[in-house]
Amino acid sequence: MLDHIRPQYAKRFRCIGGECEDNCCHGWEVTVDKATYKKYQAIPALRKILAQSFALTNNPDDNKYAVIKHTASTNCPMLLEDGLCRIHKEFGADYLPTTCATYPRCSRRVDGLLEQPLQLSCPEAARLVLLEPQLLTPRRGFTESSRYASFLTKKPENAAAQVNASRYYWEGREFSLMLVQDRSYPLWQRLFLLGMFCKRLDAVIAEHRAASIPNLLREYAEIIRRGDLRSSMDGIPARPAAQLKMVLDVVTRRLAPQDLRITRFRQCLRDFLRGTGHEDSAQKLDAAESQVTLALTLETCTPHYLEAYERYYAPFMEKHPFLIENYLINHIIRMGFPFRSKTLGQIVSPLQQFVLMCLEYAVIKGLLIGMSGHYRDAFAPEHVVKLIQVVTKSIEHSETLLPALNWQGLADPNSIAALLKN
Repeated sequence: MLDHIRPQYAKRFRCIGGECEDNCCHGWEVTVDKATYKKYQAIPALRKILAQSFALTNNPDDNKYAVIKHTASTNCPMLLEDGLCRIHKEFGADYLPTTCATYPRCSRRVDGLLEQPLQLSCPEAARLVLLEPQLLTPRRGFTESSRYASFLTKKPENAAAQVNASRYYWEGREFSLMLVQDRSYPLWQRLFLLGMFCKRLDAVIAEHRAASIPNLLREYAEIIRRGDLRSSMDGIPARPAAQLKMVLDVVTRRLAPQDLRITRFRQCLRDFLRGTGHEDSAQKLDAAESQVTLALTLETCTPHYLEAYERYYAPFMEKHPFLIENYLINHIIRMGFPFRSKTLGQIVSPLQQFVLMCLEYAVIKGLLIGMSGHYRDAFAPEHVVKLIQVVTKSIEHSETLLPALNWQGLADPNSIAALLKN
C-alpha cells in the first residue's frame, strides 16, 4: 500500500568496490560498535590492528564504542591499494563494523516497516538515485488529475483531539513527494509552497494541535490544485546576487576549508569558478595543496552566473527534470521529512528541516549553474551526479550547514525565495 512512497529503489544498490571513483574509506570519521570491537579483541591477528588504528570514544556506548583513526592522508588505515578493505578481504563481511556494513543504506524501521534510503555521498548510490527517470513507482491508477485526490477527499477531524504529529507521518511524506514531483509548477515554486506548508505545520505542532494536520493537508492540496498562489509567486523578483552570495559564503567559509583537499570537490569548485569568470582563482585552486582563500566578488560573478543559468543550466534541466527531483525525493525519505528528523543528534522542526533542505539544494544548484557555464553544451548528467555526491559527502556527514540556518533570516518567505528562484 505504501510502496509508492517508500525507497524500493534501494534494493538495487550494489557496491562496486575497488572500481569506485571516490570510495567511502576516507574523509570522515568511522564509528565502531561495541560488538565488533569485542569481536576484534578475541582474534589475535586483529588485536594489533585495534591498538594501532582504533581509539575508544570519550563516552563509549553500544553503537559508538570506538572510532577508526585516519592516516595522514585522511584514509582509513584498513584501505588497501586495490581499493578494498583489509578486514573485509581477510576476514569477511561479518567482521565489518555496522557503519561500514550498512553504508550507504540508512536502515531504520517506521511503523514496523524496514526502510533503507541511500546516502548520495556514495557515487554508485548517487548514480542509482539521480539517473532514474522514474525513481518511485506511481500509485496504482495514478493520473495527474488525481495527484492530490487522497487529500482533497479527507474528512475533517476533531481538531481538539490530543494526538501525536507522528500519527500523520506517511501522509506528510506522500504530500511532500507529490508536491516536489508536480511539474505543473516550476521547481522553485514547488519548494516555496512546501516551505509555506512547513511553516504552518510548525505552528500547528507548537500549539499542540496535531489533530488538525489532516485539515491543513487538505487546505494546501486545494490551494495547489486551484493555483491560488501562482500569480503571487510569479511576481516575486529573482535575486541572483543574494542567491550567489549565499553559495559563495557556504563554499568559502563552510565547505572549502575542510574539503579542498578532496580531489573531486576541488575539481567541481574549479569548474564553478571558471564558469563564473574566475579563471585566476581556479588556477590558484589547482596549484594549492591545502586551503586557499578565494577572492570572489558578486559584481564580477553575477553576470557570468546569470548567463550560465539562462544559456546552459535552465535548458539542460528542462531536458532532465528528474535529476534534481530525485535528489529531493531521496532527501525527503532519508530525513523522514517533515515529521521525524534527527540531524547530527539534534531534533529539528518541520520548518528547520525545510530550511536545511533548501540550503543544501541552493548550494548544489548554485554550483551546478557555475559548472554549466564552464562545460556549456557539454554539461551532462554525470557532472550533476559528481557535484551532488561531493557536496552531500561534505554536508550530510558534518555540521557544515547547521550554523547557516539563520542566514539572512531564512524563515522569512522572501529570503527562501531568494535561494530558490532564478
